[in-house]
Amino acid sequence: MASTFTTIGVELIATGEASGLWGGKTNTNLTILNEAVAGYTTQSIAGGTQTTALTITDATSGQTAQQAVIEFTGTITGNQVVTIPDSIEKTYILVNSTSGSHTVQFKTVSGTGVTFAATDKGTKLVFTDGTNVDEVVSSGVAADNITTGDSAVTIATSSGDITLDTDGDIVLDANGADVFLKDDGTTYGSLTNSSGNLIIKSGTTTAATFSGANVTLAGTVGSGAITSTGTVQGTTITATTAFVPDASDGAALGTSSLEFSDLFLADAAVINLGDDQDVTITHVADTGILLNAASVIQFRDSGLTIGSNADGDLDIVSDGTAVDSINVESAGGITLDAGTAGSGIIYEDDGTEMMRIHNSSSDVIIESKVSDKDIIIKGNDGGSTVSALTLDMSDAGAASFNAGVTANAGIETKNGATSAGFIKFFEDSDNGSNALTLQGPASAADFTLILPSSDGSNGDVLKTDGSGNLSFGAAGSAASVAADDISAGDSAVSISTSSGNITIDAAANDTDIIFKGTDNTADITMLTLDGSEAGAASFNGVVTANAGVVVDNITIDGTEIDLSSGDLTVDVAGDIDLDAGGGNVKVSVAGTQILDIANSSSDVIIKPVVDAKDLIFQQRDGTEVARVEDNGTFNVVSDKLAINGTAITSTAAELNIMDGVTATATEINIIDGDTSATSTTLVDADRVVANDAGTMKQVALSDVKTYINAPSKGLSIVFSLVFC
Repeated sequence: MASTFTTIGVELIATGEASGLWGGKTNTNLTILNEAVAGYTTQSIAGGTQTTALTITDATSGQTAQQAVIEFTGTITGNQVVTIPDSIEKTYILVNSTSGSHTVQFKTVSGTGVTFAATDKGTKLVFTDGTNVDEVVSSGVAADNITTGDSAVTIATSSGDITLDTDGDIVLDANGADVFLKDDGTTYGSLTNSSGNLIIKSGTTTAATFSGANVTLAGTVGSGAITSTGTVQGTTITATTAFVPDASDGAALGTSSLEFSDLFLADAAVINLGDDQDVTITHVADTGILLNAASVIQFRDSGLTIGSNADGDLDIVSDGTAVDSINVESAGGITLDAGTAGSGIIYEDDGTEMMRIHNSSSDVIIESKVSDKDIIIKGNDGGSTVSALTLDMSDAGAASFNAGVTANAGIETKNGATSAGFIKFFEDSDNGSNALTLQGPASAADFTLILPSSDGSNGDVLKTDGSGNLSFGAAGSAASVAADDISAGDSAVSISTSSGNITIDAAANDTDIIFKGTDNTADITMLTLDGSEAGAASFNGVVTANAGVVVDNITIDGTEIDLSSGDLTVDVAGDIDLDAGGGNVKVSVAGTQILDIANSSSDVIIKPVVDAKDLIFQQRDGTEVARVEDNGTFNVVSDKLAINGTAITSTAAELNIMDGVTATATEINIIDGDTSATSTTLVDADRVVANDAGTMKQVALSDVKTYINAPSKGLSIVFSLVFC
């Protein structure tokens, strides 16, 4: 079997090998080992930027890479790199005696290493684990006085500083319970253990006490800002009085990218807005929020507001003037979308439902909910209020128009399911009871009577041609006319009576009364009175009632109420209840939807609809106080924000200290409140946290065990014991 070699070139002679050569080989091996433990050599690295490779030849002594101490010499004019083979496992003492302000790096060929800074001409204790080179001691020991023994130990210098630099922890273990801080022999502070609590003293006076996670300050905190290069965090930050910014309008709560999740305020809490707190938002326990009386909620500009100008009034203003109880004003259209699944739009008075507007198979139903109470449509005629139309609910919804009714497309009347429809023309007398009635016939067939286009002559009567066309003709001496066709001629026809009523009676069962005419040479049916539908009136075109229309029920064929010009005012003495059964209330301007109010599991969602537009809250004077930006950011534009009536005084820089925290609440709570040790059986898979060149990493205990058990680590432990 052939010999093998260690990483530093020591020959391991196989059994039966090197007969007669043992003496020479052993002496070489011992020399190599002596050099590895106590050898010293110099290595010139003079010159510009370069890499110097130190190699090892097996079974050969006197090579630089084998020595225990390597001193680098020469004048360097550029950064230097010195490499050793990757496989070496060994401890080195490195001395940088070069001239010139450039770095010197000592590393394995493929791995990492340690570096002398440009001005570092000291000594480093390093080791290589066969992959990388790591530092054990960063600099040499140079002191005027190091005294050891069983009594006091003093580390002192006649000049310069004492630096403790370690990749691990620095432990101050004072069994006397005090760590004193002195200046030229005079104590200016101390760290004291009191029953497990940390006491920090200024001079001999207690300044702060640390008890677990709690800190008690004996005095006051100065006016300067509290800053940190890292993150200040905690489960809860408690202010006994207030959070106050460093100046008016000097700090924000949260940032555009780091927003707080929730804001919790106590009962009756008040949010004060403005330099003089001219706008307040007050919590009303178990009810809602209260905006002070003089303030309004603005949307986009000062012309779009919701407010209250008097107790009991709610003003909704859109570029208009706030008057009376509730105003809905718009230069364009107004859309009320109650959906198909809801109960419609409900109008209540002091909790009592008065009226409901709802959908039934796309029909619009306006329903009075109080027994025997009417629906009255009023208007203004030359400055006077008139009841244009009254729907009498105590009389089966009888419609009473204040004046005439114009039906451009016909009128249909019905009188229940079993009797013919009729039209009554009442006498020219206030509240007169006498009327002229036109009633449909008891006929199952439809027929149409077409009135003549002329006035007829004095004394003429109507007659038909048998096809329903009426004309004027001479009355003759007959007291009445009974014929299939009454023709009154080509001139105008008048039906009049000096007394009594004029009755048009379609006597046949379920027959209609039909009014026809000519529209630009085309014959049209203007009005049909359906005898089979209780006289329901069907107008061919639009019905115009200049003096009002009194109806029992209004059905709008469509989904919109459109005005060609002017404003739409909804004026009620009580409340307006907008009930969108479909889940959304939409607000549009000039046909474009700008706002959506929606229901999500009883949560109210208010959102702008137009892309890249914000939701803005303004004061009555137009001053912006808050904005929900398009990206979801809630930005309080006001100069102050208070929690539970207490102003927040933290600066943006102070709150930004918490910027970048990625730990979860569960992870943070792991270290919250643990004050006692627990017994835990550690296994190789368990992990500890270590600082790896400034980066915190989780390290398996198996790696820690390997590191501690490495042969080269014993020297590190010895040095630790010496200098602790």
